[in-house]
Amino acid sequence: KFKMKNTILVLSLLFFCMQCNSQKPEKNTNPILEDQSSRTADDDYFVGNWMKSKIFVNNAEGRKLQNQDRCSQKSYWKFAKVNKILKQSKFTAKGKDCETFISTTFGNVVLENNQMNYFVDDVLYSVKIQIISDDEFVIEKKDFIAGKMVQVEEIFEKIK
Repeated sequence: KFKMKNTILVLSLLFFCMQCNSQKPEKNTNPILEDQSSRTADDDYFVGNWMKSKIFVNNAEGRKLQNQDRCSQKSYWKFAKVNKILKQSKFTAKGKDCETFISTTFGNVVLENNQMNYFVDDVLYSVKIQIISDDEFVIEKKDFIAGKMVQVEEIFEKIK
C-alpha cells in the first residue's frame, strides 16, 4: 500500500513537471523585433517626416503583411518641436491621384518608457514604440479588424 501511494505520488509529480516544461513561451517569430534594441526614443529622434512602410497583423493565423493602398503609401506623419515640446500631425493623401493632403491638428506627444502618447485631433492614443535604427521605428498597438482584436505592428521610415 505504501509503495503504491509513493509510486502514484512520484508519477503525478513527474507528469506535473513534464506539463510545466511543455508550456515554454513561444519564440518571437518577428524578424524585425528579434534584435530587441535597448535604445529609447527621445524628442529629437522623431523630428521630421515619417512614412508608414509596412503593416503587419498578428492574429490566430499568424503574422501577415498587409497591403497598403496607393494613397496610404503617400501619406506621412510629421513631428516637430515647438517651444521645446514635441508635436505631431498626420497628413493623409486623398483624391484621384493622391495629391491632396488632409492633416490632423498639431497635437502634443509624450514619450516615456518606450511608450508614445499623442493626440490626433481630440483623441488620445497610447502605443508601444521600438526603435529599429536611426531611420526606422515600430509602433505596436491593438486594433479591431473584421470584428476581432488583433495585434498590429506599423513600421515607419524617415523621409529624407
